[in-house]
Amino acid sequence: MHSLRARLRQGGKDAGAGTLEYLGIIFFVALLIIGLVLTATPVGSKIAEKLCEAVGTSCPAAPIAQEEKPPPARTCERGSTTVEGGFNVSVSFVDGDRSRAVTTREMSDGTFVVEVLDDGGIGVSAGTGGFDISMGVGEYEAGYGIGASGGGGLTGGNGEEYVFNSQSDAEDFVAYVGRQSVADGFSLATTGTPLQPLFEWGGKGINWIINKIKGYEPPSSSNVSYYYGGVEGYGEAHASGIVSGGSAEAEGSVIVGIRQDHDTGETTTYSDISGSIEGQVHVGFSESDPNWGDGHSGERSASSILETTVDADGNLSRVSVIDSGMRDTDKIRENHGIDRDGSPTGNAYRMQTEIPVTDANRAQVEDALRVISGGGGPYVPSSFDSPQEAADYLDRQVEQIGDRTYEELNVDSSNIFNFALAGELPGVKGAGFGVDSSSTETEVLDAQYWTPDGWKTWEACFD
Repeated sequence: MHSLRARLRQGGKDAGAGTLEYLGIIFFVALLIIGLVLTATPVGSKIAEKLCEAVGTSCPAAPIAQEEKPPPARTCERGSTTVEGGFNVSVSFVDGDRSRAVTTREMSDGTFVVEVLDDGGIGVSAGTGGFDISMGVGEYEAGYGIGASGGGGLTGGNGEEYVFNSQSDAEDFVAYVGRQSVADGFSLATTGTPLQPLFEWGGKGINWIINKIKGYEPPSSSNVSYYYGGVEGYGEAHASGIVSGGSAEAEGSVIVGIRQDHDTGETTTYSDISGSIEGQVHVGFSESDPNWGDGHSGERSASSILETTVDADGNLSRVSVIDSGMRDTDKIRENHGIDRDGSPTGNAYRMQTEIPVTDANRAQVEDALRVISGGGGPYVPSSFDSPQEAADYLDRQVEQIGDRTYEELNVDSSNIFNFALAGELPGVKGAGFGVDSSSTETEVLDAQYWTPDGWKTWEACFD
């Protein structure tokens, strides 16, 4: 401004030219400021456009607002029902168990997925000794005994998933699997005896006859198959006196598995690290029926699953992390900045983070995973200087092209039937036998997906 005033004070022919020159500069700057202000709004953009046309020039394009992040494209589980049954046997220090669980899931795309899971394990344990006998039907149970034990072992199993387009088709298949499971259970229980062939082939024959009468044809193959194995450990203590008692149990496991999608050709490898703690106390024959007793039970659990998926050509196509458990959901919401907005409180949660992998980011994602896991050693070149830098890159991928979801669940489990008989001496273990069956209902109470503007309701998870 000092030089401008000096030139304006100069005399002679150049004074008029200088004045017009600098007035033009001031006018141009004013137009520029007005243009910046006007283009901040849609109406202002139109006005600025007309002004620019009037002076014979073109205005820069107005900034384009960032599109709102859409909901995840993957399907959401709206609810599920699981029926599980199994038996366990212990002889000396060796324990063994087998179980089958059938889960029906209602998905957001209108399909129903039925999962049939066969699980088994073998391990060693040691206890304080004691004698136990118990029996339960539904929510009513009685028993007598005291003891404590701990141990660990190997676990493994396989599962099959079948996809149906209607609930009735899914229910027909579940009934078919139920009939076959009863026959398989009796066959396992009579292994090594003359009765085994009778139950094995007799059960299959009865199921075949019922299918013919009903006109039902089961699927010839599954849509998905998976296999897993790992190690687990546990500790428990209990005491019961016919109409009162209590128990506490803690366990943990590390599982690795592989999942094959026969429809898409994708193969997923996964690792699952989980743990749980349970406690129960009761007076009378029932925890929940006030006419037969009173009591309380609780469970806290957590599971973290890392999945990496390759397509039919063997190229990495997806990375997922799934955290779930039964715990204080208010704390989970608070930690992740999720507002409740009046939604009901559940007793379980599931959070999933997923990164799609394409040709554009595959090399970087693979490099980040290698650095985070410590694979390759210090002499393998990398574009990341530290695991934190690699993790930050993956987090940006989630923000830009991936998704992060939160589901709050209500999980309600109930006993169908159980029976157990065991006797042991301290350090010797003895022998025991038990059978049990239960059902679990899972309902989605709330579902959210993350966006740069905050968490939004994932509408697909609701009817």
